[in-house]
Amino acid sequence: MSFLLENPYPSEARERLRGNLHTHTTLSDGVLAPEEVIAEYERRGYDFLALTDHDLYVPVEPYQATTSLLLLAGVEVGKGPHLLALGLEEMPPLEENHQAMIEAVRRAGGWVVLNHPNWGKRQFHWSLEALEALEGYVGIEIYNGVIERLEGSALATDRWDQLWSLGRRVWGFATDDAHALKDVG
Repeated sequence: MSFLLENPYPSEARERLRGNLHTHTTLSDGVLAPEEVIAEYERRGYDFLALTDHDLYVPVEPYQATTSLLLLAGVEVGKGPHLLALGLEEMPPLEENHQAMIEAVRRAGGWVVLNHPNWGKRQFHWSLEALEALEGYVGIEIYNGVIERLEGSALATDRWDQLWSLGRRVWGFATDDAHALKDVG
């Protein structure tokens, strides 16, 4: 499924960039090595890519010299519902609860996106109550490509709308959550 989210207020002065902020490699549960993932996204014309393996911070410096992509370091953190920690220069300590983890990421200079809210048989990876209770995250995944082939709904615009209706002004992110070549793009 291909889908495009566009800014309803376009500006001719702004350059459009294509990127993915949720990508796994063989360093966790992905099937492609970091070099292979980077090469595939570059081949497909992407401008930036975040490496976000599970509970493992992957420094991007060793790979940056080999690609024209802007590489971003991050990590997908999660026992229970998952969150993306991005914009980091090192791995913050893993915390037992999600609010403490969000705060640790922010102290480390990063930002947090809550992953695949509608994953699972009951589409309840992140309940609305949990999304509402947490503070300090910048957004949620409103589309997660890998959920297209798993239980649940790849779309989470319902959760995004509910949050906005409650006055929570969070961004919506569309990601591949790539674990294999078939997940890219």
